Amino acid sequence: MLALGVAAVAAVDAEVRVLFGVATGALALYAVSLGILDVAERVSGSSVEADFQRGHTAVSGLWALLGLGLLVAGLLRGSALLRYGGLALFGLSLAKIFLYDLAELSSVARAFSFIFVGGLLLVGGFFLQRLSGRIGPRETEAEG
Repeated sequence: MLALGVAAVAAVDAEVRVLFGVATGALALYAVSLGILDVAERVSGSSVEADFQRGHTAVSGLWALLGLGLLVAGLLRGSALLRYGGLALFGLSLAKIFLYDLAELSSVARAFSFIFVGGLLLVGGFFLQRLSGRIGPRETEAEG
């Protein structure tokens, strides 16, 4: 019974560690996104609205690029958590471009956002197909 208690504490610690890691990553992504918006406004000399739109295009691209990085890292390291995190960031990036960018950005900024995120999704699909052999058999297949 003591061994089960120790295993439960270790599992809880691992879950808490993952939870804190995800929360830290989300806060870091939020801070970097705000930083990108700030840099986009400070660097360019055009209108605030144009700078804001460029910044949001870059933020959408950053989220998709980070999603691609996590997906590839998860495939190479055999980590389902990293793969799912990458897919979640791809989903978040897609939700942003459809729910925010489509409604708020100009046609040029919107087009760049869609092209960049779409291109990264294609690259992600390529790596998923190429590296999927590195993923071990599913638990249901291994048992049956």
